[in-house]
Amino acid sequence: MRSNQKGVAILFVLTAITLLTIVLVDFSFESYINKLRAYNSQDQLQARLNAEAGLKFALLRLEIYQKARNLMEKNKNLKKRIGIKDLNEIWSVPFIYPFPIGNETKLEMRASIEKFMENSLLEGEILTEIQNVSHLININLLRMAKPKIKSFPRQTSNSNSDSDESSGQKISSDKIILNLERRLVDLFRQKFDQRLQEDDDFFRKYSDIEPEMLIKEIKFYVSDVDKDFEPEIDNIRSEYASGDFFAKHAPLESISELYLLKSWDDELVNMIKDEITVHGVVAIDLNKITEQGLKLLIPEISDTEIKDFFEYRDDPDIPQYFNTVDEFKSYIIGTAKILSPSELNARFKEFEEAGIEFGVYSSLFKIISSGRYGRSEFTIDAFVEIPMAPALEKTQNPNQPNQKENREEGRDNSDRNSRDRKKTKPLLQFLPPRIVELIIY
Repeated sequence: MRSNQKGVAILFVLTAITLLTIVLVDFSFESYINKLRAYNSQDQLQARLNAEAGLKFALLRLEIYQKARNLMEKNKNLKKRIGIKDLNEIWSVPFIYPFPIGNETKLEMRASIEKFMENSLLEGEILTEIQNVSHLININLLRMAKPKIKSFPRQTSNSNSDSDESSGQKISSDKIILNLERRLVDLFRQKFDQRLQEDDDFFRKYSDIEPEMLIKEIKFYVSDVDKDFEPEIDNIRSEYASGDFFAKHAPLESISELYLLKSWDDELVNMIKDEITVHGVVAIDLNKITEQGLKLLIPEISDTEIKDFFEYRDDPDIPQYFNTVDEFKSYIIGTAKILSPSELNARFKEFEEAGIEFGVYSSLFKIISSGRYGRSEFTIDAFVEIPMAPALEKTQNPNQPNQKENREEGRDNSDRNSRDRKKTKPLLQFLPPRIVELIIY
């Protein structure tokens, strides 16, 4: 009898030990998982701080670039001596931390880097790149509205007014919008047709879609609700009237808003999102302008002339940077002989009045800043603008005689001074860079 009781007691003890072991293992496992979560959370936070540090450093570089541009506008001799390529070195070189040390690194430089790394409190890795996206076409320019949408004050044209008037070739705002619409259709159709040929699944899903209607849908989506559209867009209006989708009838603030359009799904948006923008720029950069941008400015340009232009500008041995708009005009008028001076000047002027300008400096940038720590990575994409400062009119000195007194002293002298004031162009100055869109992932 006692032996049976001893056997039962041993069984109870073994069962209790087994249960306690299971509880202990489970508790240890949960503690380990919580510890990993804490470490991962800490690593993710450090990775985010590294990405934010890279973003701030990139903004500082763009601010130096902005101040350098302002200084060059004030000092014309300095502007002649420093080219676009040299100026872009301020922001164009990627930033990598820890600083890479290669076999070609000199001993003195290697020692300096190693000493800096030893004293640095920064942990993890940073990779920051600044891209010039001033050449992208702003799809908000499809917007049909009055007054015209302009992000920044318009730069004074360098064109000769007499030659503009004598050319007799005017491009109305409606024609510019139509030209822009055609360029976007060409851009999208090129990518669309390529996917149709290469991807059978894409062909089965999208073969019945017309790129023209997709672009017209964007035009309807961003335009005022009371505008008169062509019949095709009226059909789009009736589809949106069903209530399942709603048109914004206002400018887009982010490319991601394209996902809200009825006919645009993720795959279609991803095809074109890297070629367009929704942010205003001071001017489309002629040193980065693409084929579609060139056709936007000069619709009559031939494929051969386009090829010659890019071979001239992007020559791998001797790349040609346009340091001024006049240098671009010189190529189009003198070298390529595509347009006459009066035609090209009139073209620039009409595009400026429609809110589309062309220049040689970068004004819209995309910052890609990645931070790493341990196994965590954090990336920030930021679109940054360097807007043009409003041109301030000079106020009259109260100690100087007023205009009426000048006219009484001599009308000829007053007229001469007036002509001189008209020839004086306002000083171009640029405001500090500002973030207009932030994407975190």
